[in-house]
Order: sequence, then structure tokens, then C-alpha cells
Amino acid sequence: GSRYKEAYTYNSFSEGQKRRIDLAILFTFSDFSQIKNRNSEINILILDEISAGLDAVGENALFDILRDKAEKEGKEIITISHSMGIDSDKIDCNYEVTMEGGFSKMALVENG
Repeated sequence: GSRYKEAYTYNSFSEGQKRRIDLAILFTFSDFSQIKNRNSEINILILDEISAGLDAVGENALFDILRDKAEKEGKEIITISHSMGIDSDKIDCNYEVTMEGGFSKMALVENG
């Protein structure tokens, strides 16, 4: 705790700290939705640029959390990222999307 705790606002945090707060809110909301909607199971989670704003250590830690969540809860988690700094052991499949002749082309990238 801090004696200046009451003076903290969201905007007083760094961008990386804000991102971590945002992720905590996202995971809390996801868990709350599961509890609130017991009749509907969420088995696929699609996250677009979920690691934007995180440094390489934070990004890899996030992917550890996502893998753990997927394994414990039986979820498929699909992430979309422009980052090339994610360790290959953190992901199962890596697809690269490129533009060719005005069309998107998706190809599996072999981890090696």
C-alpha cells in the first residue's frame, strides 16, 4: 500500500501498467460472464492485439497465463498479434497473413 493511494487514477499509471490493469479487468469480466451465464459455455476466446503495449517479458508472461487458462478451462484461445517477440514455446500454431494480389493469404509458420 501507499500513503498516497487515494491519489492514484488510471491515467497516473504508465502505459505498461495500464495494459496490465486492462488485462486484469478482461480476465475478471470473462470469469464473471462464465459465472453469470452458467447455461452458455465459452469455449473459444479470440483476442486481437492482446499483448500490445507490453514489453517482451510481459508479453511472454501473458501467453503463459493464456496457455494455463486454455488447459485448465478447456478453451481454444486465438490471438492476433503483430509482435514477433513471442517465444515459440508459448504458442501451438503460428500463421502469417500476407497480401497477394489484393487478397489475404494465410500460411502456417513452422516453429524451429
